[in-house]
Amino acid sequence: MEAPDMREPTIDATSRVSARAYFNTQVLPSIQPTCGGCHRVEGGVGPGFLKPAPGTDDPYPTMVSWPDFIRLDDPAQSKFIRKGVHEGPALVGFDTGCNDQCGIVLEWLKLEQQERLALVAPTFKPAVRPFYPVLNGITQVRLDSIGDLFSGAYFQFRTTPLPGGRGVEISDLRFFNVKQNAQPTEQRTIRMQRILFVVWNNGLPLPDPGDNFATTDRTIRLFQDDDDPEGTTRNIPGTGNLIIPGLFTLTQFRAGSALSMVFDVLNVLPPLPGSNPCKPAGLNVFNNQVAPYLRANQSCTRMGCHDNTGVAGGINMLDGLKLPLDDKKNRELCEELKFYNTSRTLEINTNPTSMVSHPYRFNATNCTTAGFPPTCHTQFTAVLDAWRNAEAN
Repeated sequence: MEAPDMREPTIDATSRVSARAYFNTQVLPSIQPTCGGCHRVEGGVGPGFLKPAPGTDDPYPTMVSWPDFIRLDDPAQSKFIRKGVHEGPALVGFDTGCNDQCGIVLEWLKLEQQERLALVAPTFKPAVRPFYPVLNGITQVRLDSIGDLFSGAYFQFRTTPLPGGRGVEISDLRFFNVKQNAQPTEQRTIRMQRILFVVWNNGLPLPDPGDNFATTDRTIRLFQDDDDPEGTTRNIPGTGNLIIPGLFTLTQFRAGSALSMVFDVLNVLPPLPGSNPCKPAGLNVFNNQVAPYLRANQSCTRMGCHDNTGVAGGINMLDGLKLPLDDKKNRELCEELKFYNTSRTLEINTNPTSMVSHPYRFNATNCTTAGFPPTCHTQFTAVLDAWRNAEAN
């Protein structure tokens, strides 16, 4: 959860500059002449969001900590951009689709958003992106953004501010494993371990110090809830599944704070083995076209994740991928991964531009290391399509 030193280049600095560098080279030269006259000192004509940090001539620390400037949910809604004409002028381009000076500022805020969202959790942990809770009301947090497998599932809770703005109480935390237009025989079992709430103050993450859900380990079937443990009535929304009784507090929450949720484990368990085996044509494509990508050097089975040691998500790709075509383990692995290929999870998780949290992507560096062309995710997507087609025919 430690914030990186923004003075250093970002990991993909070969393709873009860091947010701080963009601010220094593009934003500051643009806004200093138009905004600095009123906003570069505290107690001036306007609020001093361009005031240099103490002992420096650098206004960046002031800007990034200014309330509601860096909107993680939607940078275009930043107070800085939305101010419009006031005692001073609006950002140039504000009234023409946010181009010109407004576009420069928006690009900076998007870079800030990307870098801060990357801090939600270590990349191997699934996480809900930061959101603004409904105070004195009910907040619903959908899991679709983590992956299509979770479509329709959501958390729900009540948020009550503490007196004097000293944080919030969260109560009646429930999980709903529901799905619109589910087929009569459709199954989906979701497992979750350790839910960590994170407060975001001015773009900085503050994890729940009490770690209130450190021992949480729940497995919940589709449409299961407290009133229908078997999920037979398939109600939407139903009563949900109470995660813990009572309430807990987040004392670091302040007005304008965002929240996010991080999980040690959040995955969809595949159907029981034997319920949807790979067809012979599908098994052939899996073994000869898909498996080489999964077992390549420094790929899925070589990262301490989906091997004998890591078994991330309960999936061990290593043994099956090294066994003959007709071996029982290989057939079982084909069936297991077929479930994730049908939902395009394999494609999305390895996409270098995807926003889901997954530690391995087929980016140019990883493709080259694995012995493939730099654009190997395109080829990987093609073989996944071939596998789905073989199973459909």
